[in-house]
Amino acid sequence: MRKTIIAIAFASLVLGSCNYKFIRTGTHNYEPVPYSTVAVFQYKAEVPGKFESVGVEICHTNKEHKALRKAKKAAAQHGANAIYVMESKEITNGQKTVNALLGTGMKGKYKYDLVRIVGQ
Repeated sequence: MRKTIIAIAFASLVLGSCNYKFIRTGTHNYEPVPYSTVAVFQYKAEVPGKFESVGVEICHTNKEHKALRKAKKAAAQHGANAIYVMESKEITNGQKTVNALLGTGMKGKYKYDLVRIVGQ
């Protein structure tokens, strides 16, 4: 019984973690912006007007909301005033079950482009 509880606790730690990476793509260093002002778009075509890519945020997690929060935080820190989803790959329920039973650590992948809309 105790081993089962430890395994479940370990699996929840593995499933809840978020490995992330920021890759700078822009050439301009912008001043940070408030987190609350960073706009989120589902698609590149939704971003209004001209924009410059500041960087890309990649997050491996099973919690999309966690990845989105991290991307918005990175955007604000690097002066991007918007983000859009470049890639979103969730793991299946079957994969989540395997993770819980075997502790494999398989995670979804979320990739966001952090952009600075010109003229804002």
